[in-house]
This record gives sequence, structure tokens and C-alpha cells, in this order.
Amino acid sequence: MDQTMAAGTELPAQAVTGAEPTSAVTPEHKRSDPDLLAWKLAYTIPEAGLLIGLCRASVYKLIADGQLSTVNLAERAPRILREELQAFLQRKAAAVQARREAVAATLGTSARRWR
Repeated sequence: MDQTMAAGTELPAQAVTGAEPTSAVTPEHKRSDPDLLAWKLAYTIPEAGLLIGLCRASVYKLIADGQLSTVNLAERAPRILREELQAFLQRKAAAVQARREAVAATLGTSARRWR
């Protein structure tokens, strides 16, 4: 089985074997530790926010704006797939890069005007 995610980061060994982490952790710690969340395929809204560094309300706003999509496993149990989070971050990174290139092109044009 391939041990890398689409973004090129390696999965922890637990994700490859399907085993849960072996360290003794409390349920509260398990929900808030990004390293322990890495083996999951789908995340709750608060877990997704923790992983991408946003609060729960911001994640709900991204969902309402159509920037993130959810999968309902059951009524009132929305989850965000790991691939969806990765795609969202890649889209954001591409948009930032495009803006940087546009600014650089604009500055290059205006710099030539003043020579």
C-alpha cells in the first residue's frame, strides 16, 4: 500500500496498518492532537478546523460559502474527507501563487515605465 497522501506528506504507520495509535491517551487528548487525527479518513467539523488552523465557526462558514464540502454519514453527522481538506489547501495555495505572480507582473510593468 502506498504510504503517502496526495499532498506528498507521509502517513503515520497506524494509518497504513489500520491500527489505532498505541500510546495511552485520553479521549479529549485524542480529539485535539493533530498527530493522532492523521490516520482518520474523515473529520468532524472541529477536527477539520484543528487540522487547518481555523475555529469551528470559520469551518462552518467555508462550508456555507461552498469552499468546503461535507459528507453526511448520518443525520446530523457531517464529516469532511481528508482529500477535501487537502484539495482546499491546494486551491488556496494556488490562488496565493496566482496573486503573487499578478503583483510581480504589475510591478515589472510599472518598473519599466519609470526607467
